[in-house]
Amino acid sequence: MKERIYISGPITGHDIYERRSTFETVQHYLEHLNGWKVFNPLKNGLPADAHRSEHMREDLKQLLNCTAIYMMKGWEKSAGCQLEFNMATQIGLSVFFEGQKHWFVQFATAKYTEK
Repeated sequence: MKERIYISGPITGHDIYERRSTFETVQHYLEHLNGWKVFNPLKNGLPADAHRSEHMREDLKQLLNCTAIYMMKGWEKSAGCQLEFNMATQIGLSVFFEGQKHWFVQFATAKYTEK
């Protein structure tokens, strides 16, 4: 079974047509060059005009079913991406960043210890 990866990238405040194109390009590379099963938040099944909060709720549900997250450039300037990153590290997903030397670099995930 293929591992599932979530694409996280800034959407709000950007040209939606450019974002769709960029997310589809990333999806293609992850699927065809790296063999991942990809969750693309711009294809989450909700109408494009649904409220941002509805999209975030659906996207976060989908993130729970993934084993990794791919952080696109500019993620650190997006509140939604920061939320996705924090959730991913807290639940132990592998984190990969766009633009790293080897394209994929695993991030040391956060550890939770009960007291």
